[in-house]
Amino acid sequence: MIDAPIPDVSEPKDVIIKVSGTTICGSDLHLYHSEMLALKKGDILGHEFMYVFEHLGRLETTLARGRRADNQGES
Repeated sequence: MIDAPIPDVSEPKDVIIKVSGTTICGSDLHLYHSEMLALKKGDILGHEFMYVFEHLGRLETTLARGRRADNQGES
């Protein structure tokens, strides 16, 4: 884990999500098990995730703060 700045809405259509859970998927396993040597320190695995819409820009009208979703869309 690394420390990173807390994001802020800077554009009217920005959306900030809070990731509530993630895992690596099958395509990441080749990297995880060192079958491919392309993985380097600091690389981030995992694109299968659940999240909550945390902050919405003032022009974002199709989403709702606090609504849960996953990388396939809203749930």
